[in-house]
Amino acid sequence: MERGGIIVGPGEVIGVAVHAVTAEAITLTHVHLHRRKDGVHVRAQGEAADVAGLAATYGTRIPVALTMDTDRCVHRVLQRTGEPDELLRQAFPNAALDELCTSVWKAGPATGLSMARRSAVAEVIARFHALGFRVVRVSIGPWALLGLRTLLGEDAGTWSAAGHTFTFADGGLATHVTTRAAEGRSLQLDADRIEDRHALAFAGAWAHLVPTAERQDTPLPEVVAAQREERARHRYERGLLIAAMLFVLVIGGERAIVHQLARSRSTLKSSASTQARDREALEALRANVRAMEGIGEELGLGRSDGLALQAARVAATAPSGIRLDRLVEHPLRGPLKEREPLTTERGIVRVSGTCRDAGVLDAWMSILKGTAGLSTVKLLGYSIDPETATPRFELELAP
Repeated sequence: MERGGIIVGPGEVIGVAVHAVTAEAITLTHVHLHRRKDGVHVRAQGEAADVAGLAATYGTRIPVALTMDTDRCVHRVLQRTGEPDELLRQAFPNAALDELCTSVWKAGPATGLSMARRSAVAEVIARFHALGFRVVRVSIGPWALLGLRTLLGEDAGTWSAAGHTFTFADGGLATHVTTRAAEGRSLQLDADRIEDRHALAFAGAWAHLVPTAERQDTPLPEVVAAQREERARHRYERGLLIAAMLFVLVIGGERAIVHQLARSRSTLKSSASTQARDREALEALRANVRAMEGIGEELGLGRSDGLALQAARVAATAPSGIRLDRLVEHPLRGPLKEREPLTTERGIVRVSGTCRDAGVLDAWMSILKGTAGLSTVKLLGYSIDPETATPRFELELAP
């Protein structure tokens, strides 16, 4: 059986960093991450000389989060933030943006940007598709490493990982240069040790499992199609497992009931102690059923995967006076702490942005409270931006 078991849930992904591409070969590093209730775990890491080697290691059922970091990728740092299209035109003047794949990562008051030719990226994706992989995320450049730096709690002015060195000043990214990775170096993340040469593959997988509003990538049609196929597969496999478990429960329950009735008929005139033992046996049967239901809960069968669709509907209701700049599903339960697993608020959506005035925000909250599928609309914060004098807000929504 391929790695991933019977069910490959939405919390499982292979992060793959592409470091070199030729007509004959492709150099890859890879990290397999699995998100469970007790946190995100590293299940495997390594290198491969081609996509076939990756398939031999994992099979092709687990989705891939791809990060391009070849010599043909161009990187820039701008000491400003703003709309991605405007920043890309400034970072890459005279470039035909519709012929490029780009990634943008906001880092404090600065922005990191990378680009690669769309045709070159499509050729790499085609190699994965040819073997049956689903590429559900594509990023260009080293910027996902900034999320890894935050996760590790690094605050030094200079930080290096996976052959890239970043410098920071005034709370934001100052410069980036491509360097040579330190041989034998590794990064400690709770109980998991990540080899430095695998750090970019890990960071890309982590950014896929724990999305952030600071990151924006070019939406490629083949990637969007793979995401749609992945969601359909989750529903199909979950339905099969639910049907199988219901069948087992029904058959097991029927046999238990018949057996219990037979025992009850033979013990109607038994002593009080015998009747007590029968009640204990029935309670044990109920405990077994609850345990099987717990297995289903652990496999995620009780969770609805309609939260992303609900979040999209929420964003679509925003009136013209509301501008959203952050929408996070399943936000972190609290700050990351050393040697404590990552925990998230399941079923919660947090939305933040700016508004023209408090009246517009109140009107939108009234609309949200009447939206089907939302039971909670809570205002977490409302303040005035001291630089722009624009009201800022943060809402928490729950089904």
